[in-house]
Parts: sequence; structure tokens; C-alpha cells
Amino acid sequence: MADDQEVERAKAACLRLLAHRARSEAELRERLRRRGVEEQVAAQAVADLSAAGLVNDREFAESWIRERRELHATGRVGLRWELRRKGVPEEIIQTALGGLDDEEELELALGYARKKLGDQPAAGPKELARLRRALISRGFGGDIIQIVIERLSAEL
Repeated sequence: MADDQEVERAKAACLRLLAHRARSEAELRERLRRRGVEEQVAAQAVADLSAAGLVNDREFAESWIRERRELHATGRVGLRWELRRKGVPEEIIQTALGGLDDEEELELALGYARKKLGDQPAAGPKELARLRRALISRGFGGDIIQIVIERLSAEL
């Protein structure tokens, strides 16, 4: 069993991190590990915070998705990758991304693409290739990107 004082110090460190932004359980355990906290102590501290409702990977994933879509126009592929990097379990990622609408994703990608093109009177092959790379870097999937490029090409 982990020392109670060590667990309390670890929980205090987690709360300081959580004061800045929400974090996944894996992120908290990793940050504690980097501070030299024993794995058992870190696991107990994160479990206690989770039991108290202060850490919740499902809520974290939903919040992350909402924020990234609103502020950064990030597609499903990018969101999945980001959440994996944050240590969110795959089943939670699947559930959180399952609520996203394909049409909403397309509109998000179109909006970003139009903003990226700006006031350019006509987008040639070079600009469309650049736009394709920008959409890929934003985490949009190939199907969405193809539809965006086709629609924008037809508008020109």
C-alpha cells in the first residue's frame, strides 16, 4: 500500500495541473512519473481523484473534441490521434467521436478551406495541393478532403 502522505502530495500535484486545464488519467500519471513519484503512488492518487469525480477520461475526451473543433477546425483523424497521445482509452475515443456528424465535419472542413483560400480569385492546382496538405494537417480524412476539393473546384 502506498504511503498516505505520498499519495496526498501526488494528489496535490495533480490538482495544480488540473487547475490549468483538464487532463486525462494517463497524462496525470505520466506527469507524476516525470516528477519521480512511484507508479503505485501515482496510480492511487489518480484513482482517488477519479473516484471523487475530478478526473474523467470520457468528459475530458468530449471537452477536448468540442474545443478543438470550435477553435482549431480539427477533423476526426486528428482528434483521434490527439486523444491517443493524451492516453485516452480507445473505447472512450470511439464513443466520443461517434457523436460527430459527417455533414458537420464536411462543413467544418469547407469553412476552414474557404478561410484558408481567402480572397484568391481562382485556385489553381498549386493552391489546391497546398489546401489538401493543410486539411490533412488539420486531421481531416481523405473522403472529406476529396469532397472539399471537388466543391471548391466547382465553385471556381
